[in-house]
Amino acid sequence: MAVIEVEAIGRSYRARTGITRKAAKEVEAVRGVTFHVEAGELFGLLGPNGAGKTTTIKMLITLLLPTSGSARVLGHDVVAEARQVRRRVG
Repeated sequence: MAVIEVEAIGRSYRARTGITRKAAKEVEAVRGVTFHVEAGELFGLLGPNGAGKTTTIKMLITLLLPTSGSARVLGHDVVAEARQVRRRVG
């Protein structure tokens, strides 16, 4: 049984650039990440600064909503069943 299932999860947000002429642009913090972690498996999330590691973890613990894809933690969807995920994640 997979304790974490992530399928093509993504997160994007709008950012403003410029000092005098503010322009909005879409920034992809996480794009199409997929992985599974089985019970008893040791898993590491590695990457350079700005790779989206923290954003991915925040989506898994329901602090951020993914803008695409899906994720399940201990069998519960992180969007539809956020309360159950929070109860089980410490």
